[in-house]
Amino acid sequence: QVASTWDFERTHNPDPALYDSHPYGLGAGPDGLLYVADAGGNDLLKVNPSTGEISLVAVFEPLPGAFPRPDRGGKMLTDPVPTDVVFDSKGNALVSFLSGVPFVPGSAKVVRVTPDGAVNDYATGYTMLTDLKWGPDGALYGIQFAIFGEQGPTPNSGAVVRIAEGAAPETVIEGLSFPISMDFNKIGDAYVAVNAVGAPGSGAVLLFKELAVPMPTTLPITGGEQTPRPAWWLWFIAGLAALGLTMALSLFRRAPSADPHAKNR
Repeated sequence: QVASTWDFERTHNPDPALYDSHPYGLGAGPDGLLYVADAGGNDLLKVNPSTGEISLVAVFEPLPGAFPRPDRGGKMLTDPVPTDVVFDSKGNALVSFLSGVPFVPGSAKVVRVTPDGAVNDYATGYTMLTDLKWGPDGALYGIQFAIFGEQGPTPNSGAVVRIAEGAAPETVIEGLSFPISMDFNKIGDAYVAVNAVGAPGSGAVLLFKELAVPMPTTLPITGGEQTPRPAWWLWFIAGLAALGLTMALSLFRRAPSADPHAKNR
């Protein structure tokens, strides 16, 4: 065991509405620490993997809910339920929310957490987010688990969405059966785990080819290294220059000498 989030919860309880700890999402931070999206504690924690020390990065405020919560002063609120954490190029954490019961469509979101713990909305209007991944094309992708209806989670209502700052969800794969997690290979194929809720043996991993193909900016050379792709017009100019130099040298060799005594030397 590296660290116990439950021990931290019992000691500190950052969200005083309840005692709970459900470490759901895990990400390696640019500072070498591990970051945990605690779906039960409604907070983002960081863990020193060498010492096991846990510290609080941010506690997340409740979301608008559909019925009064006695543990939140009778207000119409629901838990944020953070589910995953990834990092942007500036070292900010991006955290997805599932949102609490009854999982109102559009109530989930992604928030940005700065290194000093400030929290602000990154993208809103999502539904039951369970996973975040950066694609090799540089875009952020998320898993929407399902649409929650009167009979519970609706089968085949899950989706993969592309997430942009300040933008509404862009659905890129729909009709999935309770998807829970995803990842990419280097060429942009997506792998999605489905049937997180279902009969034993129904779980599967689906392949979606070329979902997030990176832009070609390099050419491979020996040893797996890469070199910049030269612009075509540079090759064209270099060819013309070489041709011109060859013709000039040829004319120079054929031209008669201007010295009348040259042939006697």
